[in-house]
Amino acid sequence: MARDTVEIWRTPAKHFPARRVLGSMMKLMVACVMLGLVVLSLLVLPLALVLAVFGLFVFWVWMLVDAIRNERLSGWSRVGWAGAIWFTHWIGALLYLIVGRRGRA
Repeated sequence: MARDTVEIWRTPAKHFPARRVLGSMMKLMVACVMLGLVVLSLLVLPLALVLAVFGLFVFWVWMLVDAIRNERLSGWSRVGWAGAIWFTHWIGALLYLIVGRRGRA
């Protein structure tokens, strides 16, 4: 006797043992996928953090060197921007990028 698939899934699991097995297999597959995502995120997250920190460091150094070598700024402006970048790190570098580099090609 062939049953329709919808009818099989409507019958209680105790009357249809294959449904219990399929349900258990689905739970196992979902758990494996979730575990795989957790493992993947545990591998990718530290790498992403290292790359972000490295990128911020490169950006900070680039803005510091640019502030020191910017010929459009006077001597004390260079010192001020370099000091601001040095002591406020990437926030100062971001401010210099927005405000201090204005008009530079």
